[in-house]
Amino acid sequence: MAVLLIISRHNISITGKTIFCIAVITFPVFAQLQYFFFQSVYNFFCFLLVVISYRLAECGSKYKILYIPVVVLLVFSISSYQSLFAVYLTIMMINIILDYIDNQDFKNAFKNIIILTSILLISIIIYYIIIKLSVHKINNYHTQFLNHFSIKEAGNIITAIYRTLMSNMKSFPTSMIAGSIVLIFAVISFYIKEKSFKKLYMFLFLIFLLILAGFSIRIIFNSILPLRAYLSYGVLFAGFIVLGYIFAKHILSKILVFIIVCIAVLYNINETVKFQNSYIISYEQDSIIAEDILNRIYKTAPEMYYGIYKVSFIGKLARSQKHHHPVLNNNINVSFFAWDNGNPVRMLRFLQLKGLSMETKLNMDKEILDIGKNMPAYPDINCVRLYKDTVIVKLQ
Repeated sequence: MAVLLIISRHNISITGKTIFCIAVITFPVFAQLQYFFFQSVYNFFCFLLVVISYRLAECGSKYKILYIPVVVLLVFSISSYQSLFAVYLTIMMINIILDYIDNQDFKNAFKNIIILTSILLISIIIYYIIIKLSVHKINNYHTQFLNHFSIKEAGNIITAIYRTLMSNMKSFPTSMIAGSIVLIFAVISFYIKEKSFKKLYMFLFLIFLLILAGFSIRIIFNSILPLRAYLSYGVLFAGFIVLGYIFAKHILSKILVFIIVCIAVLYNINETVKFQNSYIISYEQDSIIAEDILNRIYKTAPEMYYGIYKVSFIGKLARSQKHHHPVLNNNINVSFFAWDNGNPVRMLRFLQLKGLSMETKLNMDKEILDIGKNMPAYPDINCVRLYKDTVIVKLQ
């Protein structure tokens, strides 16, 4: 529903809209977000709210009062998953380009870009203020995310785009190639139709802004995010496809676009299946390790079952090539015992998921860390030790 609503008001055939929807929902990023369990439900709901907020914002030129619910919806959506701001920008540019193709009104297009982007900026500022005022009451995840904003990277836009393209070529090669081919076809077809360099330059400028919007999450945050955060890539890819379809007037050109789309979609489906299998294998391996560590903890300190002692994790447990199953993709599924370069909070939460007492607290004091340095590492039988009030688990 959300995907169809993105381009629903435009005069595009049902086939074109269907292709757009398929191109978005089969993009591997959406499958990755679906497996991001604790946010999988409301993130897709907030994706819908972003689309609705943009539709309301479009109507704001006639009814200014609508800007208020737009800001409210955007603040709520961005607070659920911050990368949704890039989705809003990508949706905005796709619609503005489709309008420009129909009416050739560049001034109106540029005016809408300014207004609609300003609404987003206001929403982000409000979100930032709320988080700053509430930081003492909520988890500091939001403020950590905001602190990753890179002024240096955002200022060097051309370099950032180039790095993004190279990064995406490795992560989504077929989609990148297919999208580029269809986009080049659309640009050439636009010039053949209009026979005006001036209109072509304006069209290219809007295309550049579309690319900037789609990659904005990568450009601004300097690739510190997992692939599931790049939802805008799927919308951007589908935007390229629908532009190519619009200009495919002859049967041969339509067939060519269909072939390119089918190849890209089949590849994306294949990547999604690989990810799903990889996720299951990765989780099962982590589960076995977690259960083994729990058994060692309870043998060393049986009272730990009741949450009497604290726990400390030293080091990390990354999978070596000897344990790298052919189906595993370590670029996507990093072990809970290695994520964030060995984040003890993630390890504790995962063990609690497997049955460790929820009252168990972390202890990462320097004294504990010094003791852990001299301990043998997992899977050595002595990798778990009770020291004072803390169970120390030494990973590799």
